[in-house]
Amino acid sequence: MAVPHGGRLLFFASLVLQVVASGVTGQSLNALVGLIYRQRGTMRNTAFTLLYIISNIGAAGPIVTGAVAVRFGYNAGFLVAVFVLALTTAPYVVLNRRYLGDLGVTVPDPLLPTERRRLALRVLGGAVIVAAVIGGALWAGWLTAGRFSSAVGILGIVLPVWYMVAIVRSPKVTKQEARHVKTYSLFLIGNSITMLVYGQATGILSLYTLDQVNLNVWGWHLSAASFQTIPAVLAVLFGSVISGLWTRLGRRQPNASLKFGIGMLFWGAGPLFMILPLRLFPANVKVSPLWIVMFYVLIIAGETLTSPIGTALASEVAPAAYVTQMMTVFTLSQAAGSGLSAIAANFYTPGHEVVYFLVIGAIAVWWGIVMLIANRRIARAIVK
Repeated sequence: MAVPHGGRLLFFASLVLQVVASGVTGQSLNALVGLIYRQRGTMRNTAFTLLYIISNIGAAGPIVTGAVAVRFGYNAGFLVAVFVLALTTAPYVVLNRRYLGDLGVTVPDPLLPTERRRLALRVLGGAVIVAAVIGGALWAGWLTAGRFSSAVGILGIVLPVWYMVAIVRSPKVTKQEARHVKTYSLFLIGNSITMLVYGQATGILSLYTLDQVNLNVWGWHLSAASFQTIPAVLAVLFGSVISGLWTRLGRRQPNASLKFGIGMLFWGAGPLFMILPLRLFPANVKVSPLWIVMFYVLIIAGETLTSPIGTALASEVAPAAYVTQMMTVFTLSQAAGSGLSAIAANFYTPGHEVVYFLVIGAIAVWWGIVMLIANRRIARAIVK
C-alpha cells in the first residue's frame, strides 16, 4: 500500500525532531555530568559509567513499545513512548533548580548578537547549498545509494577533524588546553575504530546469524533481531561491575589510557573470535548462537571501558570555552567511525569474512597496544 505524501512528510519530520532532541539532550547531559565532577577526577569515570548504564537500560524501550504496538497498534506504541518520556522528564523539571542550581546555565563563551546573526546566515546558506547539491545530483541521476553512503562516510570523517582543528587553533584556547586536546585525539581515533568494528562486524553478523546460526534453542525460536538486545543487557551488567571497581579503587585505579587500551583489545578480540566458527564450520552447518553471544560479550566488555572513559576524559580536557563542544567532538568521532564503516563496506565481498574480520580486529588490537605502551606518557600529557 502506498504511503500518502502527508504521511511521508510527517515521518521525516518526526525523524528530524528525534535527531535534534537526541543531540541536544545527550550532549547537554554529558556536559552537565562533566561540570558536576570537574573537580573530582577519581569519581568522574564512575559517574560516566553509571550514565552509560542508564542509557543502556533505556534500550529496553523498543521491546516494550514494540510489544504494545503489536497488541494494540502503532498509535498505542507511540503513545506509551511519549508517556514514558513525559514521566521521566517531570522529575528533572521539578527538581533541577533545587539540586543543580545554576550549574550549566551560564554560557562560558556566549556569542555576540552580530556573531549569532552571522552564524544563522551561515547555517541557512549551508543548508540551501546542500539541498541544491543533493537535488541536482538526484535530478542528474548521479546520486545512487552507494555513492550517497560513501559521501556521508567521507563527511563523517572530515567533520570531526575540521572541528578539532578549529578548537585547537581558536584564540580562546590556551596553549596548555590545545596540548590537552591534541593528546585527547588519540582517544578519538580509538573511538572511531570501535565504531568501525561495531558497524561492520554487527552488520555482517546480522546476515550470518540469519543464515548460519541455529535459532531454535530449547524449543524457542529466536529471531536474528533478538540478538540486538544482548548488548544492552551486557552493558548494564558489565557497567555495574566496572563502576563498582572504579569506586573501590579510588585513586589507585589505572589511568585513562591504560583502561582505554585494554578496552580496545576487547574490541579487537570480538571480530578475531568470530574467525573460529567461520573456519571450523562449513557454510551448510548451523552453529550455536553462543558464538554470537560470546562476540557481544567481548566487544561490550571493551565498550564498557572505552565509551565512559572517553566521555569522561572529554569533560576533563575540554577548554573553558568549549565544554559542551568537546562532548560533541567525542560523538562526532563515533560518526567518523560510522563513516569508515560505510567506506569499508565497499571492500566486503561474501565468502571473505575471515580476512575481513581479521583486518578489522587487528586494527583495534594494534591501536589498543599503542595506547597501552604509551599509557604513562599519554597520562602525563593529559594533566601537564
